[in-house]
Amino acid sequence: MGSRTLRLTGGLRALVAVAVVIMVGLSVVWGDRIAQEHYQATLRESMAHRLATIVARLERVLQARLFLVTELAALTRMDPERSENDFETFAMRALELGTGVRALALAPDGVVQQIYPAGMETLVGRDLGEQAIDPETADAMERRRLLLAGPMPLPDGGTALIARLPVFRAAAEAGGQVRLWGYVIGVLDLESMGEESGLATDDDEFRYALLAQNGPNQEETHIFGDTEVFDDDPVVSAVSFRQGSWVLGMVPTAGWDVVRPGAVWFRIFGGGAVLMTAVSMWVLVRYPMRLEREILERRRYERELVEARKAADKANQAKSEFLAAMSHELRTPLNAILGFSEMIRDEALGPLAYQRYREYAADINDSGLHLLSLISDILDLSKIEAGKRELHVESIDTRAELDKLVHLVRERAGRNGLTVDLEVPPDTPMLWADRRAFGQILLNLLSNALKFTPPGGRIRVSAAANEDGGVTVAVADTGCGIPPDQLERVVRPFEQAFDRRDIAGEGTGLGLAIVDQMMALHGGRLKLTSRVGLGTEAAAQFPPNHRAA
Repeated sequence: MGSRTLRLTGGLRALVAVAVVIMVGLSVVWGDRIAQEHYQATLRESMAHRLATIVARLERVLQARLFLVTELAALTRMDPERSENDFETFAMRALELGTGVRALALAPDGVVQQIYPAGMETLVGRDLGEQAIDPETADAMERRRLLLAGPMPLPDGGTALIARLPVFRAAAEAGGQVRLWGYVIGVLDLESMGEESGLATDDDEFRYALLAQNGPNQEETHIFGDTEVFDDDPVVSAVSFRQGSWVLGMVPTAGWDVVRPGAVWFRIFGGGAVLMTAVSMWVLVRYPMRLEREILERRRYERELVEARKAADKANQAKSEFLAAMSHELRTPLNAILGFSEMIRDEALGPLAYQRYREYAADINDSGLHLLSLISDILDLSKIEAGKRELHVESIDTRAELDKLVHLVRERAGRNGLTVDLEVPPDTPMLWADRRAFGQILLNLLSNALKFTPPGGRIRVSAAANEDGGVTVAVADTGCGIPPDQLERVVRPFEQAFDRRDIAGEGTGLGLAIVDQMMALHGGRLKLTSRVGLGTEAAAQFPPNHRAA
């Protein structure tokens, strides 16, 4: 799309700008509404979790109280003629447990005859049979289940629920026919039940209400809290127990229409966004061509960057392929120089007339070997970068291979006044690697250690199993060490931690770069740790099996 196509008339551009501002304003309003709905949904979810916790406590508290009533009923069913002292002993011990039961009573034939503790004697002699049997009571008797009534005030203060459990047993005078013996009654303190469950707290953030659903018609009875809670779309949860069910409702004290936290700031920032959009639209209407030119210029610049990157990658690939292809052409003349210089040095075809010629031949041979090593390193690195370095991974005896490779450098280490130690535990597992690449990795690490360790120092070669089943081979020295800020730099090609003039040995900075690339091909990694003046440890961590790239 060209600049002429994008050039709109003033009126049309103004119309588009106004439409955008309106859309942003509507988005702010819509976002505020969605955020408010999300806040209310989150509040409901939070209240549901809180309600579930209270319900679980309430069920546990209620069951603990009803357990005493059912236990007393079971004992009465086995021995209905137990003495008053036995009853008081059981009741006293039960109430001493602090379970929230205010009193226990027995009502054989529906007449309250025994009650504990003192203070409830006004109930003794009351005939429950004289009371009208409502559908709820009839249903409970038919199902032989406990009936909860209340709440009702107590003579000594407080409010309680009355738990009444009918007791049936076989009567001998009725020929063994099962009949109603009477009732076991428990007075359950409602205030302590609310405190233990978390309903009766000082938290004024929420309001609660507890309703009982009793009888075959599921009639509702208010037990606790504010009865208006169920008129305000509460979060509800069922309180279930064997003898019935309750419904617990919960609403925010401030109501559901309360503004969420941060809503004012959201609206302020939303209004600011609308204002900024209006200003931005004015700028875009006022200067459309300048903006278009900047966009076109940026796209052109990005295309140039992409093209330059492709050209650089192509040139680097061509360089790597060229160096990799030059292996035979570079090594063949070098091998000839090395072979002939070695023959002259060793006087293979006869003695030399001048001893100085022999020294010259040795110098040529040493220089050729150094040049061959340098060319080999460059070619190896180029092959890796070009993706032409192939690995032949096999299982290697770690100790035997390390012993063989360490033996190759011990003589050179001895000439430099260094000691090389080999520490490989007998239980070290087999190592998965390319044998030639592994030798190159270890010899490069040993060469670095020999180069940077002064006479009298020690070099330690060790191997250990990793937690994942792989093997870590480490070379540690007591050399000059590497500064912490140079550890990442030394694994880059042609980079060294020290000035070349400060190093007594030779080197081009390719050794650690090759080791790092080789470890990456194996699926492992090279880890360097060092302290200046104390030494360096290079750890090659090999994977447990063939994960090489």
